[in-house]
Amino acid sequence: MENQILQSKLDWEDTFNTITDMITIHDKDFNIIRANKAAADTLGLPVLGSGKVKCHQFYHGQDNPPDNCLSCDCFETEAPVAFETYEPHLDKFLEIRAMPRFDHNMQVKGLIHVIRDITERKKVEEALQRAEQMKLVGEWAAGLAHEIKNPLAGIKVSVEVLLEDLNISPDDRSIVLRAVGEIKRIETLLKSLLNFAQPPKLQLTLIDMNALLDQTLDFSLKHPSLSSSSSIEIDVSKDFDKNIPLMQADLVQLQQVFLNLLFNAIEAMPDGGELNIKSDYDQNAGAIKIEISDTGKGIDQGIMDDIFKPFFTTKSKGSGLGLAITRRIIEEHGGVISVTSDPDKATVFEILLTIQKEKR
Repeated sequence: MENQILQSKLDWEDTFNTITDMITIHDKDFNIIRANKAAADTLGLPVLGSGKVKCHQFYHGQDNPPDNCLSCDCFETEAPVAFETYEPHLDKFLEIRAMPRFDHNMQVKGLIHVIRDITERKKVEEALQRAEQMKLVGEWAAGLAHEIKNPLAGIKVSVEVLLEDLNISPDDRSIVLRAVGEIKRIETLLKSLLNFAQPPKLQLTLIDMNALLDQTLDFSLKHPSLSSSSSIEIDVSKDFDKNIPLMQADLVQLQQVFLNLLFNAIEAMPDGGELNIKSDYDQNAGAIKIEISDTGKGIDQGIMDDIFKPFFTTKSKGSGLGLAITRRIIEEHGGVISVTSDPDKATVFEILLTIQKEKR
């Protein structure tokens, strides 16, 4: 009988620990008294039974239960609760089910947490939602661009004819020149709209990533704000991994990506600063990592989730399409782009590109 009980205990523990969802059992004082392997590994739990292991310390990184803890409601309602949440301490999206535990007198003595990591699912859902939004925005942008393009061309020709009038006064000529400048700015915006709405297909060729970065950096340093008459000083630092192999990519579109990020970095440092560009090859992952960073004013944390959205901009004359197009190009190459920023300190854009093998 004793052997059977022991075997049953071992079977139960094996089953408990092979469940991939996190399971933790808590007492009424928020102590974790038992956890399966998935929970122990994810939360970094110490050996249970050696001291008090407060759930809020390991789940939330806090000394006390959070004020909005829905799981705590189980103690009051005596009913199960299920919800989804993002937990910053773990940097994960979680699907949580909390169920009260009862003693022999049917009094709540704790609860059971069953938690599933749904971070990858959320990423897929977000990507699908973004793709649908991009499709709708693209259709709208294409229609708008075509509707404006022809009338704008007529206006531009008419204004340029005015400039050819020899009798126009200097003041009037200045006004007309400003109008021409604004028309050209609208044309640039329309070009961006069409590029966003009807992106060209990738023209893949073997490229030298370091050479492309170097050439684009040299071109970006001809930015108007860095002209010979400007007092702005930008210290440039390059750190290229010489072991990066050639890769299949669209040279023109990647150059557009790097140029956009470099121009943004330069414009973020109106008083000068440091511009850093780095490449690194991860042979095990078969991927190239590129970092472009500046020491400018940084990005406000409140808008970090918006900067890659179409038409979002903080610039007075910006189209809000630069970073949206940048992310689209990187994703079409099978890569990912991310950003980290500390206000008034540094902003780092990181691009990860998996090297695609040449098709034969």
